[in-house]
Amino acid sequence: VKAVAKQHKKVADQRKDFHFKTANELLSKAEVIAHVDAERRAGGKLKYKRASIDAFEQIN
Repeated sequence: VKAVAKQHKKVADQRKDFHFKTANELLSKAEVIAHVDAERRAGGKLKYKRASIDAFEQIN
């Protein structure tokens, strides 16, 4: 059990390190960073977004 926990921690640390390095690289290269909340941006279109997600889930 300890070996499995150790392996899970190792993978989690590798993922965290990758995300940190990727974010730093993007931030160092970019002049402007913008974040858009998709639900807020969609406004009244959220109903259609949910419908398309539901349709996609039915396919799978």
